Amino acid sequence: MPQRVGRPSWVVDDGDVENLPDDVRHHCDDGPASVAAVRELASGDLDETRHETAVDALADLIVNGAGPAARESAVIALAEIDQDKATTALYRMFDRHGGHGSAGRLLAYFTGEDESPTEELIASLPGIGNFLGALTSAALGERGAAAVPAVHAALRAFPFPSRHGADHWFRDESTKYRLMYALGRAGAAAAPATPTLLAVLEDEEIYRDTRHQAKVTLQAIGLPETADTIAAEIRRRADLAVHDEDDGFSLLLDVLLGMPPSALAASREVGPALEAVRRRFGDGIRTYEEDGELREYTVFGIRLHRREDHRADQEVSSPRMGEATVSSAIFWKSPVPGSSADR
Repeated sequence: MPQRVGRPSWVVDDGDVENLPDDVRHHCDDGPASVAAVRELASGDLDETRHETAVDALADLIVNGAGPAARESAVIALAEIDQDKATTALYRMFDRHGGHGSAGRLLAYFTGEDESPTEELIASLPGIGNFLGALTSAALGERGAAAVPAVHAALRAFPFPSRHGADHWFRDESTKYRLMYALGRAGAAAAPATPTLLAVLEDEEIYRDTRHQAKVTLQAIGLPETADTIAAEIRRRADLAVHDEDDGFSLLLDVLLGMPPSALAASREVGPALEAVRRRFGDGIRTYEEDGELREYTVFGIRLHRREDHRADQEVSSPRMGEATVSSAIFWKSPVPGSSADR
């Protein structure tokens, strides 16, 4: 666990303080040197002018530092100066470097509790601030498959659809977000939560950031089976005899678009699903009247490319079924170039 950054009675002189942010930045690739620079920076008195420079230097080290020890020391230092900036940097650090146990070590440092039971961490999520919320959810994710059943059960316990007017609505949305972030950090081990995540994704009463996290978590699970589940639902809706204009295709296609290429390549459902969408929408062009003028708009744009297996001993290439990749999947309502709306 990182050692607590102290604040000794002495204060470094102005020249040293002025140079310390640069020292922090210059040692991003040198773990021990960056730790030393961070501790010296954190122990000095910072006036208003140097505060922002120090914050930027520490945030940069948190995201770009070469080793966990340096990054964790920078988190501790930045949290003492600006906890909001430290929270943002934490999310960026986890996205870039993964866990390496950093979340668990930092959580133990700030709470003074080592290896709290999973159920206790989950129970704490509704009542803690953003900084500890980020650490707690990431620490749960670091526990992987062992924590998934309890995290999933906590997410599933919320009513769907959500009750927008209910008391503590925003607190509940934050809790859902943190639970899904934990599932996303667990990766493929969170696959059993896929149906619940899809329910969150399509709940129109849920806060937009919460729905977005459902999308990110599904993509983080990233299994061919996940792509199969989403694609099969897209195909089912495309084949319905009666339906609205897009019937949620935009959300599901957006998730599918962001799945790992390996999952799309191995999925048996992606190709048939996209062909079903094509059958339903045709060229995707629709018209509407506005101010007495007929306008056109694009319902969706989607291209399906089949990867080809190029063999060194053959001059021809053969399509490999089931290896469809999505290059675009967008629903929007905007004039088509060259349409009446552009003239």
